[in-house]
Amino acid sequence: MLHTCTMNLALLVMALTGQLKSADGTPSEVLSDWQIANDAGWRAFLRGDLTQAEERFKAASEVVRPYQKGDPRLLARSYCDLAQVLMNQSRYDQAEPLAKWALKVRELHPRIQTETLYQNLYVLAQIHCGQGRLAEAEPLLRRALALQEKALGPEHASLAETLNDLAWVDSEVGRLTEADALYSRVLAIRTKTRPTNNLEIAETSEHYAVLLRRLDQLTKAQWLEARAKTIRSEAAAAILAIPHDRTSDRKP
Repeated sequence: MLHTCTMNLALLVMALTGQLKSADGTPSEVLSDWQIANDAGWRAFLRGDLTQAEERFKAASEVVRPYQKGDPRLLARSYCDLAQVLMNQSRYDQAEPLAKWALKVRELHPRIQTETLYQNLYVLAQIHCGQGRLAEAEPLLRRALALQEKALGPEHASLAETLNDLAWVDSEVGRLTEADALYSRVLAIRTKTRPTNNLEIAETSEHYAVLLRRLDQLTKAQWLEARAKTIRSEAAAAILAIPHDRTSDRKP
């Protein structure tokens, strides 16, 4: 089954709420114009308008480019945001240099925030997943996971996406034992932090079962497959049980 690293929705929240408050040597009116353009890019991204998002992030980049010799963090933000848009269009070769440049800037800056560095590592890892360069994605995901664990603790719900992507990468490159441990963590976190009939639990159970069959752990794999089937059946039944408002179907 083809799988690519999934977009972590927490990144969208970070992008909208974690903007830099200031940048050395950048006039306040430039900061304001950059903020307006970059926020417009995220609003377009969230409503699925990738063309508009690309235009806005490019505009934000052009606004701050002349002022970024001393402190290129704002340009790094817009480049990383633009890389996410390009990645979601499968334009990986265009996204990669932007994400790499942004990561280099952020790694060297002494005042960079942990969540910002995590975001960049995760985005670049996703790009490499899309390119099929899993050997390069794996260390980036491990670094991103380490930052999350340090900031949030080992059982926080936000870790599940990163763990899931890392588990998939390990399974694809043949590190089945490592993938087993990671999928186990994903399932434990989602079971603890999600409702019992949550479809993310079903999806994790299915992916984990595929791995367990490769490890000849058939009994556990079958149990997870049955669990996933039950969850999906219950979710479908819940949807069908929602009352249908037929007033719109009535003829005048």
